[in-house]
Amino acid sequence: VAVLVADGVAATSLAGLEEFLQGHDAVLDVLGPVDGAVRTAEGGMLPVSRAMSTVSSVLYDAVVVPDGDEAVTRLIGDGLALHFVAEAYKHAKPLAVLGMGDRMVEAARKYKRVVQVGTQQRSGRHFQEAVAFVRSGKLGDVFLCRTWITNRYRADEDVRAPGWQARQSM
Repeated sequence: VAVLVADGVAATSLAGLEEFLQGHDAVLDVLGPVDGAVRTAEGGMLPVSRAMSTVSSVLYDAVVVPDGDEAVTRLIGDGLALHFVAEAYKHAKPLAVLGMGDRMVEAARKYKRVVQVGTQQRSGRHFQEAVAFVRSGKLGDVFLCRTWITNRYRADEDVRAPGWQARQSM
């Protein structure tokens, strides 16, 4: 069972969920925006099993969106999280929304398409052109678009930034 969390999640809304699921031979996977932990609404830290970007909702039997106004707002603003819920909904997976979590399902229903670009190079002209092309409709309806960089350089190619100065070894 995937549990989508972000900073501001109400840990109290998760109390007993893990115990209940384990009592029914289910495995709880806490997914956050990044690996590590998220800050709870109560001021503590909640460990994250893995980053949402590394898995897909089709790998899970159900999805839980816990309570927490700040967390739900952050999840709605995260294209991957929104896609995760929309995809689970599309595949008729059970969705448990706790408290404010129902806003996530409303957003997934409202926004049927999501386009998101990674943060590392989104200001680069090549990324802006790719986003414009996808949004133009020339590809038809796009449900999910993922990109990556291979960083393949020739051995004789100088890929250092302009002004880069090599340190002298001692």
